[in-house]
Amino acid sequence: MKGFLIYVGLLSMPVLGPQARADCAVRVRPSVEVGAGPVWLANLLAPGPCPGLLRAAAQIRLGSAPLPGSMRVLTGEQVRSWIERAARLAGMAVWANIPERVSLRRSGKRLSCEEITLTISTADSMGASRCSSAERIPAEAALSLMASRWDPGLEKWQGIARCTPPADCVPFRVQISRSVPTSVRTPAERRAIVVRPGQEVVVISDDDGIQISAHAICLDRGALGDLVRARIGSGGRVLETRVESAGVLRAGF
Repeated sequence: MKGFLIYVGLLSMPVLGPQARADCAVRVRPSVEVGAGPVWLANLLAPGPCPGLLRAAAQIRLGSAPLPGSMRVLTGEQVRSWIERAARLAGMAVWANIPERVSLRRSGKRLSCEEITLTISTADSMGASRCSSAERIPAEAALSLMASRWDPGLEKWQGIARCTPPADCVPFRVQISRSVPTSVRTPAERRAIVVRPGQEVVVISDDDGIQISAHAICLDRGALGDLVRARIGSGGRVLETRVESAGVLRAGF
């Protein structure tokens, strides 16, 4: 069997090695949408004149498709090892252009944030909305609201929604602006200072529907809804956040 030779060209780096020395050239797509079921190495490869390698790549399983509403990230080194394996199976030298990372998402039509809000809301009066998983939820998904509360600082309803059945997507956050009685939030509640400089706080943010939290030090005084700065870790970067509750700040609002 012929030996193989593989060259890797990361998107941020020049391609290594002359393409002329390879039997076959392939390109890995940086973003890939896949259907339900198993994912194969062939799903990552852009179409090209390399049928032998594509047949070998169709035999290398990478696991199952990610849930709707979530994303799976593959590193360039992982993809390189799989292509080397496919090259051995095909018995050829391969030149490959591989990005530093490859993102996998489920294919299919997705719900917009407005469509999600209309699905889970029964309110007669509703304003702007924001969803951490907008454009990630399948159009045919049935949704339910797990929990909700009125946030006096943001003047929004905040909730956690999920698909029914839950396996169809990961839970995600929803914010909805609705008209509410003025008694919901008193002047005292509006201006009560709940964070102060030097106070240890928790900063939360949403990343593709997944809530992430980190410990930080607050740098400003703030009441509910105020914008304050927070420093992540010791000597870390400073973020602009909004006060969500006592000792809790939200980034990326």
